[in-house]
Amino acid sequence: MGSESPKVANYTSIRERKASFRNTADTYKKYILSPRPNGSVLNNMECVCVARCAREAAFCGDELPSGVCMKPGIDFFEWMQNSKNAVSKEINEYVGGEKGIFLTRTIHAIILHQHRLDKKWYEKTLLAIPSIFLVDKMGAMTQEEITIKSTAIFCEILAIATASHGIQMACIANQEKILELPSVEEAIKISKSYPTPEDFNMVSFLKKVRRDEKVSDWSPYYLTEDIDLESPECKKMSKKDLDNILLHVKHLQQPRICSYMAPIDAMAMMEVMFDLYISHSDKGEFGEMSSRSKGVNRVHLETVASGYAKAVNCGF
Repeated sequence: MGSESPKVANYTSIRERKASFRNTADTYKKYILSPRPNGSVLNNMECVCVARCAREAAFCGDELPSGVCMKPGIDFFEWMQNSKNAVSKEINEYVGGEKGIFLTRTIHAIILHQHRLDKKWYEKTLLAIPSIFLVDKMGAMTQEEITIKSTAIFCEILAIATASHGIQMACIANQEKILELPSVEEAIKISKSYPTPEDFNMVSFLKKVRRDEKVSDWSPYYLTEDIDLESPECKKMSKKDLDNILLHVKHLQQPRICSYMAPIDAMAMMEVMFDLYISHSDKGEFGEMSSRSKGVNRVHLETVASGYAKAVNCGF
C-alpha cells in the first residue's frame, strides 16, 4: 500500500501578506467612517478621535516608564486621573467635557498600561460610564441593563482603539510607513446624513449572560446558544451580521469572548486581529499555514502570543 502524499501548503508571499494587511487596514478605515451600528454611543467623529488618540498614546512619553513597578494595591484608576500626559488635542477640541477626559484616560490606560490594569481599574471604569453616556436612559433601565450596557460601551471603546493600535504596531514592526487614519473633518463631513443608531438592549438580545472567573476574571460574556433569535434586536439585525456573530461566539476557547458585548465593533476589531494573528481558514492548522509566508508555523504564532499575554498578565 502506498503512503499518502504529504500536504503541501500554498504559501503566501511577503508581497501578498503586505497587500492583505493594507486591505485590512483600509477596511478598518472604511468601517469607522460607516454608519454606526445600533447600540453605539460613539458617533463617527468620536470613533476617529478614539482611533487617532490610540495612535498618539503609544508614543506620548508617559511619565511612568513601562518597566516601573508600582506599590501593591495601588489604585491605578485614581493614578490615571492625575496623569498629565493622558491628553488628546483632537478629543479635547471635538469631544470635550467629561466624556473627552474619560475617553482619553481610558484609551491611554489600555494602550500604555495593559499590564497595570486590574479588577479595581476595570470596575471603576465601568462605574464611571453611566453618568457620562447613560444619563437620559438610566431611569428606565434595570441595574442589570445598566451593568451590561456599561460593559458594551467599554467594549466599543476598546475595539476601536485596539484595532487602530494593532495596525500601527504592525506597520512599525514591518518598518513600513504607518497607514493613515481618516481626519476628524472627514468623519464629520461624511456622517452628516447618517441616521442616529437605535438602542440595542443586550439583555433582550440574550437569553442568558454568563459570568465565570475561569473564563474572565471580571467580564460578562455569552455564547451562540445564549442569543435569543426571536428578540427584537435579532429581527432588526442584518442576516450577514447575525450569522457572523453566531459564528464568532460559537466557541468558548477565546480570551476575546467578552468583547462581543459590542458585537459589531468586536467583529471589526477581530478582522484586524485575524490578519495579524491567524486567519479563519488556518485555525485548524498546527504546522505551516497557507495564509502565512513559508517557514512561519502555528508554534511560532502561539509562542509569541503566549509570551506577550504572560508579559502583560491580561485578565480582561
